[in-house]
Amino acid sequence: MSHPTASHVKIFVPAQNFAQSLAFYQAIGWQCEWHNDDLAQLSFAGATIYLQNYYQKKWAENFMLYIDVEDA
Repeated sequence: MSHPTASHVKIFVPAQNFAQSLAFYQAIGWQCEWHNDDLAQLSFAGATIYLQNYYQKKWAENFMLYIDVEDA
């Protein structure tokens, strides 16, 4: 039986205020590859996240994102 492999994992990050969140990520160094009113693709040092114009309080309060960098 062959096993599938994965080359990327894409994370969808919730945003209560989409425009403010997009500005925040760009201010800390993430590059916006593209965006529309509901979704933005952001990249940083080979990592990619999708910022979404979606917010559900319970889910957002339990959401975590871990990014390992050499020097912050």
